[in-house]
Amino acid sequence: MQSAPSPAQLRRRNCTGRARAWLALSALCLSGGSQAAIEYDISQDQQSSWSGYVSAGYARNSYSSESINSFEAFNFDARVSYKTDFGQWLLTVGGEQETLHGQESSFYDPFFEFRTPLHQINDTWSVKGSVGVYLPGSRLSDKQRLEYAPRLASYLFWTPDEAWNFYLSPRYQYNSYKYKTAGKEVLTEHQFDLVADGLWQFSKHWYIEVNGRYRWAQNYYGKGLDDSFTFAQELGWEFMPSTVVAIGHNNSGRFYNPEIGPYQGFELYNKKSSTFYISVTKYL
Repeated sequence: MQSAPSPAQLRRRNCTGRARAWLALSALCLSGGSQAAIEYDISQDQQSSWSGYVSAGYARNSYSSESINSFEAFNFDARVSYKTDFGQWLLTVGGEQETLHGQESSFYDPFFEFRTPLHQINDTWSVKGSVGVYLPGSRLSDKQRLEYAPRLASYLFWTPDEAWNFYLSPRYQYNSYKYKTAGKEVLTEHQFDLVADGLWQFSKHWYIEVNGRYRWAQNYYGKGLDDSFTFAQELGWEFMPSTVVAIGHNNSGRFYNPEIGPYQGFELYNKKSSTFYISVTKYL
């Protein structure tokens, strides 16, 4: 009988933990719940071509409920994946329900994706490619009249030993809107992201993960937008087979752009942008 997979193996099943570093990112940056993006491949053979996960979470910032800056929400996300000899097809969906200031709810933009088979460079390095498309599903996409947003990406994995896993993922996304502006806002056309992730499984059922994303973009008139970052940390525990509970923290911000405005810089914690979360994920 095969033993239950470890937390790191569970997390390698191409699942996106989701930040939605959402809370601070746009609806186009789908991320399940408020977890960091995790894109590792499971190292053992799967008996079925089908796999996936469902996840539910709760997110909150540190402002009091009476403050206009307070944020609180319940979120969910799910992924279904079908693996073939030629690659892997994935569909990721989700949504959230805010509990403060209007109690708004929204779906995230669904993401349909194809990933190439993993190519092993050597014993510790491997790489794969990805092509996908975000489809309109969120409040923001509806407001801005998004039609579709194709995305190209690659993943470079480094696994020096069984306890440590890392990846670096450059990504390009083209946002196609019905109009180039939404009110007075000139919409983003080209979007470039660089995502880095590290996971340390320090015991059989526990792991720590750190995830960072740097973004730069241009609007429809070729003007560069101020660069931004997100940063997340997560502690996870496999408290029962194929089920992981995690707690974590997301932060986001922007860097200096002389044409746009003031410098915020990088801070590990910032009350205005930091969000804390807890999530439970069941792998199928």
